[in-house]
Amino acid sequence: MPMQWIILLDVIGAVFGSLTVLLAYVPQTLPQAEDVSFFHNMRLGVRELMQHRGIFQYSILSLISIMFIMPGASLYPLMTTQYFGGTIGQAGIVETVWSVGSLLGGLFISIWGAGKNRFFAIFGSLVTLGAAFSVFGLLPPNQRGFWLFAGLNIFAGFALALMNSPFMAIVQERIKPEMMGRVMSVLMALTNVGAPVGLMFAGPLADQFGIAQLFILAGVATLITAGVALLLPAVRQIDKK
Repeated sequence: MPMQWIILLDVIGAVFGSLTVLLAYVPQTLPQAEDVSFFHNMRLGVRELMQHRGIFQYSILSLISIMFIMPGASLYPLMTTQYFGGTIGQAGIVETVWSVGSLLGGLFISIWGAGKNRFFAIFGSLVTLGAAFSVFGLLPPNQRGFWLFAGLNIFAGFALALMNSPFMAIVQERIKPEMMGRVMSVLMALTNVGAPVGLMFAGPLADQFGIAQLFILAGVATLITAGVALLLPAVRQIDKK
């Protein structure tokens, strides 16, 4: 498709996504007694987040995992074209499979939920994502390896959705409504810091060690993160009131 039609599809998707907000019920909260600064709000958000040890510790673990996952995720097209010797069309197939997996994960959560103890869904998703990225780096550099790479991405996309949704639901249940915006801002800031830091090292690491080795590094680091989450009592009991 011509580039302008691809951009138009992106705009249509953004409009559709924005309109769905009209269907959401937003509870009213009491207005603030005073107008406080941005940095004061951030400090309040950090203070509130630290009062919930499990949520705070997992937020740091999530930041670390994002720092390792983002470099590999950004190199998907190069993995397809350079490592597997595929085409631009095949790179699009991989992105589509990942998105379908993520969509299925979101539908699964919305219909069946994440179980009585949502920590296990978060932990299982970290393990699945780490294992998938590790396997990506071990696949043979040929067309057979590419189709395995493409097919396994449905599990990686599913795991990412299953990892984020239960955690955000726990945050919304535990944090007081009047502090929700501040805490969400802190969580988004952590995510926005982790992604560019990881991307900053993506190119040099890929040049130094190779694209496949970068995926192995991301997978192993994510598996270690999952192990640390299992060992931390506060994180392990994050879904217990």
